[in-house]
Formats: sequence, structure tokens, C-alpha cells
Amino acid sequence: VDITGAQMVLVMKLSAFCWNVADGQLPDEVLSDFQKDRALCELPGILDYAGYTLFFPSLFAGPAFDYVDYRRWVDTSMFDMPPNVDPSKKPPSRKKRKIPRSGTPATFKAF
Repeated sequence: VDITGAQMVLVMKLSAFCWNVADGQLPDEVLSDFQKDRALCELPGILDYAGYTLFFPSLFAGPAFDYVDYRRWVDTSMFDMPPNVDPSKKPPSRKKRKIPRSGTPATFKAF
């Protein structure tokens, strides 16, 4: 394993972290919805920061992701149900596609 791959991923993660901190210092009027979602208004603790930067599954090969995504994964809030979904209802099902077993019916429909 070459060290340059890990350094590349680390640089991407640290630059994204810096942009998230910079977005956290700006007023909400100038930020997009994506920036508001990922802005860091206060810095994390040193252990959380080290856990983010040295997170083993993404350090050597990537992908690089924002600190907010890492934090949501650690506290499992990324697995919560969206507010507009009722967990008691059955999820919508798709209709089963009818695919012919041979190409003959499709050939007749084409002509």
C-alpha cells in the first residue's frame, strides 16, 4: 500500500472539513441548503476529529466525505426515518414487469 493514496484522501477530507467550518461562520442567508446542512458552527472534540480523519474504512482508498456525514453515522441519526414517512404503512410496491421468455412477441410488436 502506497502512502500517497492515504495522503490524497486525507487532504480531501481536511479541505472539506475546513470549508464546512468556514460555512459555519457565515450567516444563513448566504448559504445554500447543502451548505446549511453540512456547516459546522462549533468545532468537534479532538477525539472526534481524530476519528474522522483516521477513519480506517475510508483512509486508504476513500471515499472522502464530510464530517457531518461521519457524525451522523457515529450517532446513528442517519438511519432515522424521514419525517414524512409513516413507519406503520406498507412501503409502495412496484408492479412486476412482464418480460416475454423469447424475443418473438417483441419482434411482432416491432413490425
